[in-house]
Amino acid sequence: MFQRVSIAVLFIIATSSQGARILGLFPVPARSHIIVFEPLMKELATRGHQVTVVSAFPLDKPMDNYTDIKLDMPDISKFMSDQGVSSARPLLPNVIQLGGIHIKPTKPLPEDIQDYIDSATEGVIFFSMGSIIQGSMLPETTRDAFLKVFSKLKQKVLWKLEVDSLPGQPANVKISKWLPQSDILAHPNVRVFISHGGLMSTLEASYHGVPILGIPCFGDQHQNILRVRESGYGLTLDLNNITETSVAWSLDELLNNSRYSSNARQISQDFRDQPQTPMERAVFWTEYVLRHDGAAHMRSSALDLNCQASIYFMVLLAVLVLFFLDAIREMKKYSSSEVDNAHGHLDAEMQVNMRLFRAQRNFYISGFALFLSLVIRRLVILISTQATLLAQSEAAMRQAKSATTTAQSLLAQNQASVAQNDTNEAHDREITELKEKLAKAEKALVLEKKDKEAIKSQAESVNAEYDRLSEEHRKLQATVESAGGEPKKNA
Repeated sequence: MFQRVSIAVLFIIATSSQGARILGLFPVPARSHIIVFEPLMKELATRGHQVTVVSAFPLDKPMDNYTDIKLDMPDISKFMSDQGVSSARPLLPNVIQLGGIHIKPTKPLPEDIQDYIDSATEGVIFFSMGSIIQGSMLPETTRDAFLKVFSKLKQKVLWKLEVDSLPGQPANVKISKWLPQSDILAHPNVRVFISHGGLMSTLEASYHGVPILGIPCFGDQHQNILRVRESGYGLTLDLNNITETSVAWSLDELLNNSRYSSNARQISQDFRDQPQTPMERAVFWTEYVLRHDGAAHMRSSALDLNCQASIYFMVLLAVLVLFFLDAIREMKKYSSSEVDNAHGHLDAEMQVNMRLFRAQRNFYISGFALFLSLVIRRLVILISTQATLLAQSEAAMRQAKSATTTAQSLLAQNQASVAQNDTNEAHDREITELKEKLAKAEKALVLEKKDKEAIKSQAESVNAEYDRLSEEHRKLQATVESAGGEPKKNA
Protein backbone atom coordinates (compact mmCIF):
# COMPACT_ATOMS: atom_id res chain seq x y z
CA MET A 1 0.00 0.00 0.00
CA PHE A 2 2.32 2.70 1.24
CA GLN A 3 5.49 2.04 -0.68
CA ARG A 4 7.76 4.92 -1.63
CA VAL A 5 10.04 5.96 1.21
CA SER A 6 13.71 6.78 1.63
CA ILE A 7 16.45 4.24 1.05
CA ALA A 8 17.91 2.93 4.27
CA VAL A 9 21.13 0.94 4.22
CA LEU A 10 22.44 -0.99 7.20
CA PHE A 11 26.01 -2.31 7.21
CA ILE A 12 26.44 -4.76 10.06
CA ILE A 13 29.83 -6.06 11.20
CA ALA A 14 29.79 -8.56 14.03
CA THR A 15 32.51 -7.89 16.57
CA SER A 16 31.54 -10.32 19.32
CA SER A 17 28.70 -12.49 20.48
CA GLN A 18 27.37 -9.58 22.52
CA GLY A 19 27.50 -6.60 20.16
CA ALA A 20 28.23 -5.36 16.67
CA ARG A 21 29.23 -2.27 14.78
CA ILE A 22 26.23 -1.03 12.80
CA LEU A 23 26.31 1.71 10.17
CA GLY A 24 22.99 3.25 9.18
CA LEU A 25 23.03 5.29 5.97
CA PHE A 26 19.88 7.39 5.42
CA PRO A 27 20.59 9.77 2.48
CA VAL A 28 17.35 11.73 2.49
CA PRO A 29 16.69 15.42 3.25
CA ALA A 30 13.20 14.77 4.67
CA ARG A 31 12.89 14.61 8.46
CA SER A 32 9.72 12.53 8.28
CA HIS A 33 11.58 9.71 6.49
CA ILE A 34 14.32 9.51 9.11
CA ILE A 35 11.69 9.19 11.84
CA VAL A 36 11.00 5.64 10.61
CA PHE A 37 14.46 4.29 11.39
CA GLU A 38 15.68 6.54 14.21
CA PRO A 39 13.89 4.55 16.98
CA LEU A 40 15.45 1.31 15.67
CA MET A 41 18.96 2.77 15.73
CA LYS A 42 18.40 4.11 19.26
CA GLU A 43 17.14 0.74 20.47
CA LEU A 44 20.14 -1.07 18.97
CA ALA A 45 22.48 1.40 20.70
CA THR A 46 20.63 0.85 23.98
CA ARG A 47 21.23 -2.90 23.64
CA GLY A 48 24.99 -2.42 23.46
CA HIS A 49 25.66 -2.26 19.72
CA GLN A 50 28.02 0.45 18.41
CA VAL A 51 25.75 2.45 16.08
CA THR A 52 26.92 5.05 13.58
CA VAL A 53 24.22 6.97 11.70
CA VAL A 54 24.85 9.05 8.57
CA SER A 55 21.91 11.38 7.96
CA ALA A 56 20.91 15.00 7.56
CA PHE A 57 19.28 15.04 11.01
CA PRO A 58 21.57 14.23 13.98
CA LEU A 59 20.11 13.65 17.42
CA ASP A 60 19.32 16.68 19.56
CA LYS A 61 20.81 14.96 22.62
CA PRO A 62 23.83 12.61 22.26
CA MET A 63 23.54 9.09 23.67
CA ASP A 64 25.96 6.27 24.49
CA ASN A 65 27.02 3.90 21.65
CA TYR A 66 25.44 6.28 19.11
CA THR A 67 27.55 8.37 16.71
CA ASP A 68 26.01 10.90 14.31
CA ILE A 69 27.55 11.99 11.00
CA LYS A 70 25.65 14.85 9.42
CA LEU A 71 25.15 14.54 5.67
CA ASP A 72 23.23 16.36 2.95
CA MET A 73 22.13 14.06 0.14
CA PRO A 74 19.47 14.01 -2.62
CA ASP A 75 16.24 12.10 -2.08
CA ILE A 76 16.07 8.45 -3.18
CA SER A 77 13.62 5.70 -2.28
CA LYS A 78 12.90 2.10 -1.30
CA PHE A 79 9.86 -0.09 -0.54
CA MET A 80 8.13 -0.42 2.80
CA SER A 81 4.67 -1.55 3.92
CA ASP A 82 2.79 -3.32 6.67
CA GLN A 83 0.41 -6.28 6.49
CA GLY A 84 -2.19 -4.40 8.54
CA VAL A 85 -2.80 -1.66 6.02
CA SER A 86 -1.37 -2.88 2.70
CA SER A 87 -2.52 -5.41 0.14
CA ALA A 88 -1.47 -9.03 0.61
CA ARG A 89 1.72 -9.84 -1.26
CA PRO A 90 4.10 -12.83 -1.39
CA LEU A 91 7.32 -12.04 0.47
CA LEU A 92 10.52 -13.99 0.99
CA PRO A 93 11.60 -14.91 4.55
CA ASN A 94 14.33 -12.25 4.52
CA VAL A 95 11.87 -9.42 3.81
CA ILE A 96 10.47 -8.07 7.08
CA GLN A 97 7.64 -5.51 7.14
CA LEU A 98 8.16 -2.68 9.63
CA GLY A 99 5.28 -0.32 8.90
CA GLY A 100 4.51 1.77 11.98
CA ILE A 101 7.93 1.38 13.58
CA HIS A 102 8.02 5.14 14.20
CA ILE A 103 4.75 5.12 16.19
CA LYS A 104 5.55 5.44 19.88
CA PRO A 105 3.28 4.99 22.93
CA THR A 106 0.94 7.94 23.34
CA LYS A 107 2.27 10.78 25.47
CA PRO A 108 0.24 13.45 27.32
CA LEU A 109 -0.63 16.42 25.14
CA PRO A 110 0.37 20.00 25.98
CA GLU A 111 -2.16 21.44 28.40
CA ASP A 112 -3.65 23.99 26.00
CA ILE A 113 -4.06 21.37 23.24
CA GLN A 114 -5.53 18.85 25.68
CA ASP A 115 -8.09 21.36 26.98
CA TYR A 116 -8.98 22.44 23.44
CA ILE A 117 -9.67 18.89 22.24
CA ASP A 118 -11.41 17.79 25.47
CA SER A 119 -13.83 20.72 25.21
CA ALA A 120 -14.84 19.81 21.65
CA THR A 121 -18.20 18.13 22.27
CA GLU A 122 -18.80 17.70 18.51
CA GLY A 123 -15.27 16.47 17.81
CA VAL A 124 -12.11 17.89 16.26
CA ILE A 125 -10.82 18.08 12.68
CA PHE A 126 -7.01 17.85 12.62
CA PHE A 127 -5.29 19.55 9.65
CA SER A 128 -1.57 18.98 8.96
CA MET A 129 0.40 18.91 5.69
CA GLY A 130 3.47 17.23 7.18
CA SER A 131 7.05 18.40 7.61
CA ILE A 132 7.98 18.96 3.94
CA ILE A 133 4.86 20.72 2.64
CA GLN A 134 4.01 23.50 5.06
CA GLY A 135 0.44 24.66 5.43
CA SER A 136 1.60 28.23 4.88
CA MET A 137 2.55 27.22 1.31
CA LEU A 138 -1.09 26.70 0.38
CA PRO A 139 -2.46 29.38 -1.99
CA GLU A 140 -4.58 32.08 -0.39
CA THR A 141 -7.68 30.96 -2.34
CA THR A 142 -7.27 27.42 -0.98
CA ARG A 143 -6.92 28.65 2.59
CA ASP A 144 -9.95 30.89 2.17
CA ALA A 145 -12.01 27.91 0.95
CA PHE A 146 -11.07 25.92 4.07
CA LEU A 147 -11.71 28.87 6.40
CA LYS A 148 -15.17 29.49 4.96
CA VAL A 149 -16.11 25.84 5.45
CA PHE A 150 -14.55 25.64 8.93
CA SER A 151 -16.51 28.70 10.05
CA LYS A 152 -19.78 26.85 9.34
CA LEU A 153 -18.90 23.63 11.20
CA LYS A 154 -19.95 22.58 14.68
CA GLN A 155 -16.61 20.82 15.12
CA LYS A 156 -13.42 22.50 16.27
CA VAL A 157 -10.41 22.62 13.94
CA LEU A 158 -6.78 22.16 14.98
CA TRP A 159 -4.53 23.35 12.15
CA LYS A 160 -0.74 23.00 11.92
CA LEU A 161 0.03 26.26 10.14
CA GLU A 162 3.43 27.93 10.07
CA VAL A 163 2.19 31.52 10.45
CA ASP A 164 1.96 33.93 13.37
CA SER A 165 -1.59 35.05 12.56
CA LEU A 166 -4.37 34.00 10.21
CA PRO A 167 -6.59 36.77 8.75
CA GLY A 168 -10.26 35.85 8.96
CA GLN A 169 -9.59 33.06 11.48
CA PRO A 170 -12.93 31.64 12.73
CA ALA A 171 -13.54 31.24 16.44
CA ASN A 172 -13.54 27.42 16.15
CA VAL A 173 -10.08 27.25 14.52
CA LYS A 174 -6.83 27.00 16.50
CA ILE A 175 -3.48 27.26 14.68
CA SER A 176 -0.01 26.23 15.81
CA LYS A 177 3.38 26.01 14.12
CA TRP A 178 4.05 22.59 15.65
CA LEU A 179 1.74 19.86 16.94
CA PRO A 180 2.43 16.30 18.25
CA GLN A 181 0.64 14.57 15.38
CA SER A 182 0.49 10.94 16.55
CA ASP A 183 -0.55 11.88 20.08
CA ILE A 184 -3.34 14.11 18.75
CA LEU A 185 -4.59 11.39 16.38
CA ALA A 186 -4.79 9.04 19.39
CA HIS A 187 -7.36 11.30 21.09
CA PRO A 188 -10.90 9.86 20.78
CA ASN A 189 -12.39 13.29 19.92
CA VAL A 190 -10.47 13.54 16.63
CA ARG A 191 -13.04 12.85 13.89
CA VAL A 192 -11.15 13.57 10.62
CA PHE A 193 -7.51 13.98 9.64
CA ILE A 194 -6.80 16.34 6.69
CA SER A 195 -3.39 15.31 5.39
CA HIS A 196 -1.03 15.44 2.40
CA GLY A 197 -0.96 11.64 2.39
CA GLY A 198 2.68 11.06 3.35
CA LEU A 199 3.60 7.54 4.42
CA MET A 200 4.20 8.37 8.09
CA SER A 201 1.03 10.44 8.43
CA THR A 202 -1.10 7.81 6.69
CA LEU A 203 0.29 5.02 8.88
CA GLU A 204 -0.37 7.03 12.04
CA ALA A 205 -3.96 7.78 11.04
CA SER A 206 -4.49 4.12 10.11
CA TYR A 207 -3.01 2.95 13.41
CA HIS A 208 -5.30 5.24 15.43
CA GLY A 209 -8.38 4.61 13.28
CA VAL A 210 -9.02 8.15 12.01
CA PRO A 211 -10.65 8.78 8.57
CA ILE A 212 -8.45 10.73 6.16
CA LEU A 213 -9.19 13.58 3.78
CA GLY A 214 -6.14 13.48 1.52
CA ILE A 215 -4.59 16.30 -0.50
CA PRO A 216 -1.71 14.47 -2.28
CA CYS A 217 0.98 16.65 -3.82
CA PHE A 218 3.77 14.45 -5.22
CA GLY A 219 5.68 11.16 -4.95
CA ASP A 220 4.04 8.29 -3.07
CA GLN A 221 1.28 10.50 -1.67
CA HIS A 222 -1.09 9.86 -4.59
CA GLN A 223 -0.69 6.10 -4.22
CA ASN A 224 -1.13 6.23 -0.44
CA ILE A 225 -4.36 8.24 -0.59
CA LEU A 226 -5.67 6.12 -3.48
CA ARG A 227 -5.25 3.02 -1.31
CA VAL A 228 -6.96 4.78 1.62
CA ARG A 229 -9.91 5.68 -0.60
CA GLU A 230 -10.12 2.12 -1.99
CA SER A 231 -10.09 0.76 1.57
CA GLY A 232 -13.11 2.92 2.40
CA TYR A 233 -11.78 5.16 5.15
CA GLY A 234 -10.87 8.31 3.27
CA LEU A 235 -11.52 10.71 0.39
CA THR A 236 -9.31 12.77 -1.94
CA LEU A 237 -9.16 16.45 -2.84
CA ASP A 238 -7.39 17.67 -5.97
CA LEU A 239 -4.74 20.20 -4.92
CA ASN A 240 -5.31 22.20 -8.11
CA ASN A 241 -9.10 22.33 -7.76
CA ILE A 242 -9.96 22.90 -4.11
CA THR A 243 -13.17 24.88 -3.72
CA GLU A 244 -15.51 25.68 -0.88
CA THR A 245 -18.04 23.23 -2.33
CA SER A 246 -15.58 20.30 -2.63
CA VAL A 247 -14.24 20.83 0.90
CA ALA A 248 -17.72 21.15 2.39
CA TRP A 249 -19.00 17.98 0.67
CA SER A 250 -15.92 15.92 1.61
CA LEU A 251 -16.00 16.89 5.28
CA ASP A 252 -19.75 16.38 5.49
CA GLU A 253 -19.35 12.90 3.98
CA LEU A 254 -16.54 11.88 6.35
CA LEU A 255 -18.24 13.32 9.44
CA ASN A 256 -21.77 12.09 8.86
CA ASN A 257 -21.33 8.81 6.96
CA SER A 258 -20.51 6.18 9.58
CA ARG A 259 -18.92 3.74 7.12
CA TYR A 260 -15.70 5.77 6.99
CA SER A 261 -15.14 5.72 10.75
CA SER A 262 -16.18 2.06 10.89
CA ASN A 263 -13.68 1.10 8.18
CA ALA A 264 -10.98 3.17 9.88
CA ARG A 265 -11.54 1.33 13.17
CA GLN A 266 -11.31 -2.02 11.35
CA ILE A 267 -8.05 -0.98 9.68
CA SER A 268 -6.71 0.03 13.11
CA GLN A 269 -7.62 -3.35 14.59
CA ASP A 270 -5.91 -5.17 11.71
CA PHE A 271 -2.85 -2.96 12.08
CA ARG A 272 -2.50 -3.52 15.83
CA ASP A 273 -3.21 -7.28 15.84
CA GLN A 274 0.42 -8.48 15.62
CA PRO A 275 2.46 -10.83 17.82
CA GLN A 276 5.27 -8.25 18.04
CA THR A 277 5.52 -4.52 17.75
CA PRO A 278 7.38 -3.32 14.64
CA MET A 279 10.27 -2.20 16.87
CA GLU A 280 10.57 -5.60 18.55
CA ARG A 281 10.43 -7.27 15.14
CA ALA A 282 13.13 -5.00 13.69
CA VAL A 283 15.51 -5.51 16.63
CA PHE A 284 14.94 -9.27 16.68
CA TRP A 285 15.72 -9.77 13.00
CA THR A 286 18.72 -7.42 13.11
CA GLU A 287 20.24 -9.43 15.95
CA TYR A 288 19.17 -12.68 14.21
CA VAL A 289 21.31 -11.73 11.23
CA LEU A 290 24.21 -11.06 13.62
CA ARG A 291 23.78 -14.38 15.42
CA HIS A 292 23.72 -16.36 12.15
CA ASP A 293 26.59 -14.64 10.32
CA GLY A 294 24.43 -12.86 7.79
CA ALA A 295 21.62 -15.48 7.68
CA ALA A 296 22.58 -16.71 4.21
CA HIS A 297 20.11 -19.59 4.62
CA MET A 298 17.25 -17.10 4.28
CA ARG A 299 18.42 -15.88 0.86
CA SER A 300 16.34 -16.90 -2.11
CA SER A 301 17.99 -19.32 -4.53
CA ALA A 302 16.60 -17.13 -7.29
CA LEU A 303 19.48 -14.76 -6.55
CA ASP A 304 21.82 -17.41 -7.95
CA LEU A 305 19.88 -17.96 -11.17
CA ASN A 306 22.17 -15.67 -13.15
CA CYS A 307 25.18 -17.74 -12.12
CA GLN A 308 23.40 -21.04 -12.91
CA ALA A 309 22.18 -19.74 -16.23
CA SER A 310 25.73 -18.71 -17.13
CA ILE A 311 27.00 -22.17 -16.22
CA TYR A 312 24.32 -23.86 -18.36
CA PHE A 313 25.11 -21.57 -21.26
CA MET A 314 28.84 -22.30 -21.02
CA VAL A 315 28.15 -26.07 -20.96
CA LEU A 316 25.92 -25.74 -24.04
CA LEU A 317 28.54 -23.62 -25.74
CA ALA A 318 31.25 -26.20 -25.00
CA VAL A 319 29.10 -29.02 -26.45
CA LEU A 320 28.45 -27.02 -29.61
CA VAL A 321 32.15 -26.22 -29.95
CA LEU A 322 32.97 -29.93 -29.63
CA PHE A 323 30.42 -30.78 -32.33
CA PHE A 324 31.82 -28.03 -34.51
CA LEU A 325 35.44 -29.22 -34.10
CA ASP A 326 34.43 -32.83 -34.68
CA ALA A 327 32.64 -31.83 -37.88
CA ILE A 328 35.78 -30.01 -39.09
CA ARG A 329 37.88 -33.08 -38.30
CA GLU A 330 35.50 -35.35 -40.21
CA MET A 331 35.47 -33.01 -43.19
CA LYS A 332 39.26 -32.99 -43.36
CA LYS A 333 39.36 -36.74 -42.95
CA TYR A 334 37.00 -37.59 -45.81
CA SER A 335 38.19 -34.88 -48.18
CA SER A 336 41.92 -35.77 -47.99
CA SER A 337 43.88 -37.00 -51.00
CA GLU A 338 44.34 -40.45 -49.45
CA VAL A 339 40.60 -40.96 -49.46
CA ASP A 340 40.41 -39.77 -53.09
CA ASN A 341 42.99 -42.39 -54.08
CA ALA A 342 40.98 -45.10 -52.35
CA HIS A 343 37.93 -44.53 -54.55
CA GLY A 344 38.46 -47.74 -56.46
CA HIS A 345 35.05 -49.16 -55.74
CA LEU A 346 31.66 -47.56 -56.19
CA ASP A 347 30.29 -48.60 -52.77
CA ALA A 348 33.35 -47.37 -50.97
CA GLU A 349 33.18 -44.08 -52.81
CA MET A 350 29.48 -43.67 -51.93
CA GLN A 351 30.21 -44.35 -48.26
CA VAL A 352 33.02 -41.78 -48.23
CA ASN A 353 30.81 -39.20 -49.92
CA MET A 354 27.97 -39.94 -47.49
CA ARG A 355 30.28 -39.50 -44.49
CA LEU A 356 31.67 -36.30 -45.98
CA PHE A 357 28.12 -35.05 -46.50
CA ARG A 358 27.22 -35.84 -42.88
CA ALA A 359 30.38 -34.07 -41.68
CA GLN A 360 29.55 -31.01 -43.75
CA ARG A 361 25.96 -31.08 -42.49
CA ASN A 362 27.13 -31.30 -38.87
CA PHE A 363 29.61 -28.50 -39.56
CA TYR A 364 26.90 -26.17 -40.83
CA ILE A 365 24.39 -27.12 -38.11
CA SER A 366 26.83 -26.84 -35.20
CA GLY A 367 28.36 -23.66 -36.60
CA PHE A 368 24.97 -22.02 -37.09
CA ALA A 369 23.78 -23.19 -33.64
CA LEU A 370 26.97 -21.82 -32.07
CA PHE A 371 26.54 -18.49 -33.83
CA LEU A 372 22.82 -18.35 -33.01
CA SER A 373 23.48 -19.12 -29.33
CA LEU A 374 25.92 -16.22 -29.07
CA VAL A 375 23.48 -13.89 -30.84
CA ILE A 376 20.54 -14.95 -28.64
CA ARG A 377 22.69 -14.61 -25.51
CA ARG A 378 23.66 -11.10 -26.51
CA LEU A 379 20.08 -10.17 -27.42
CA VAL A 380 18.78 -11.43 -24.07
CA ILE A 381 21.34 -9.34 -22.19
CA LEU A 382 20.55 -6.25 -24.25
CA ILE A 383 16.77 -6.68 -23.93
CA SER A 384 16.99 -7.29 -20.18
CA THR A 385 19.22 -4.26 -19.69
CA GLN A 386 16.99 -2.13 -21.90
CA ALA A 387 13.85 -3.25 -20.06
CA THR A 388 15.43 -2.42 -16.70
CA LEU A 389 16.59 0.99 -17.89
CA LEU A 390 13.20 1.68 -19.46
CA ALA A 391 11.33 0.76 -16.28
CA GLN A 392 13.64 2.92 -14.18
CA SER A 393 13.32 5.76 -16.68
CA GLU A 394 9.52 5.57 -16.73
CA ALA A 395 9.36 5.49 -12.93
CA ALA A 396 11.70 8.45 -12.69
CA MET A 397 9.78 10.33 -15.38
CA ARG A 398 6.46 9.71 -13.65
CA GLN A 399 7.83 10.93 -10.34
CA ALA A 400 9.52 13.91 -11.99
CA LYS A 401 6.36 14.75 -13.92
CA SER A 402 4.26 14.57 -10.78
CA ALA A 403 6.70 16.73 -8.86
CA THR A 404 7.01 19.18 -11.77
CA THR A 405 3.26 19.49 -12.19
CA THR A 406 2.80 20.10 -8.49
CA ALA A 407 5.67 22.57 -8.40
CA GLN A 408 4.33 24.45 -11.43
CA SER A 409 0.88 24.57 -9.89
CA LEU A 410 2.19 25.83 -6.58
CA LEU A 411 4.46 28.31 -8.39
CA ALA A 412 1.56 29.64 -10.46
CA GLN A 413 -0.62 29.94 -7.41
CA ASN A 414 2.19 31.56 -5.46
CA GLN A 415 2.78 33.98 -8.35
CA ALA A 416 -0.89 34.86 -8.26
CA SER A 417 -0.60 35.37 -4.53
CA VAL A 418 2.52 37.49 -5.06
CA ALA A 419 0.68 39.57 -7.67
CA GLN A 420 -2.20 39.96 -5.25
CA ASN A 421 0.29 40.87 -2.55
CA ASP A 422 1.86 43.44 -4.90
CA THR A 423 -1.60 44.91 -5.51
CA ASN A 424 -2.23 44.94 -1.79
CA GLU A 425 1.13 46.61 -1.24
CA ALA A 426 0.23 49.29 -3.81
CA HIS A 427 -3.07 49.81 -2.01
CA ASP A 428 -1.23 49.95 1.29
CA ARG A 429 1.16 52.55 -0.09
CA GLU A 430 -1.76 54.61 -1.42
CA ILE A 431 -3.53 54.34 1.92
CA THR A 432 -0.32 55.36 3.68
CA GLU A 433 0.02 58.39 1.43
CA LEU A 434 -3.60 59.35 2.06
CA LYS A 435 -3.08 58.94 5.78
CA GLU A 436 -0.03 61.19 5.58
CA LYS A 437 -2.01 63.82 3.62
CA LEU A 438 -4.85 63.50 6.13
CA ALA A 439 -2.39 63.96 8.99
CA LYS A 440 -0.98 67.08 7.32
CA ALA A 441 -4.50 68.43 6.75
CA GLU A 442 -5.37 67.73 10.39
CA LYS A 443 -2.23 69.59 11.50
CA ALA A 444 -3.15 72.54 9.25
CA LEU A 445 -6.68 72.46 10.63
CA VAL A 446 -5.34 72.51 14.17
CA LEU A 447 -3.16 75.50 13.31
CA GLU A 448 -6.11 77.27 11.73
CA LYS A 449 -8.20 76.53 14.78
CA LYS A 450 -5.47 77.96 16.99
CA ASP A 451 -5.24 81.08 14.79
CA LYS A 452 -9.00 81.45 14.86
CA GLU A 453 -9.08 81.08 18.61
CA ALA A 454 -6.24 83.65 18.91
CA ILE A 455 -8.12 86.13 16.68
CA LYS A 456 -11.32 85.47 18.62
CA SER A 457 -9.51 86.01 21.89
CA GLN A 458 -7.97 89.20 20.54
CA ALA A 459 -11.38 90.44 19.36
CA GLU A 460 -12.90 89.70 22.73
CA SER A 461 -10.08 91.66 24.38
CA VAL A 462 -10.65 94.62 22.03
CA ASN A 463 -14.41 94.52 22.72
CA ALA A 464 -13.77 94.43 26.46
CA GLU A 465 -11.36 97.36 26.19
CA TYR A 466 -13.89 99.25 24.07
CA ASP A 467 -16.64 98.61 26.61
CA ARG A 468 -14.34 99.78 29.41
CA LEU A 469 -13.41 102.98 27.55
CA SER A 470 -17.07 103.60 26.70
CA GLU A 471 -18.01 103.24 30.33
CA GLU A 472 -15.26 105.64 31.42
CA HIS A 473 -16.35 108.11 28.73
CA ARG A 474 -19.91 107.89 29.98
CA LYS A 475 -18.84 108.47 33.54
CA LEU A 476 -16.64 111.44 32.55
CA GLN A 477 -19.46 112.99 30.55
CA ALA A 478 -21.83 112.56 33.44
CA THR A 479 -19.31 114.23 35.75
CA VAL A 480 -18.86 117.17 33.38
CA GLU A 481 -22.61 117.66 32.99
CA SER A 482 -23.17 117.63 36.69
CA ALA A 483 -20.37 120.14 37.26
CA GLY A 484 -21.02 122.78 34.55
CA GLY A 485 -24.44 122.20 33.17
CA GLU A 486 -25.32 120.84 29.82
CA PRO A 487 -22.48 120.75 27.35
CA LYS A 488 -22.51 123.12 24.45
CA LYS A 489 -23.90 121.80 21.29
CA ASN A 490 -21.78 121.99 18.22
CA ALA A 491 -22.87 124.55 15.71
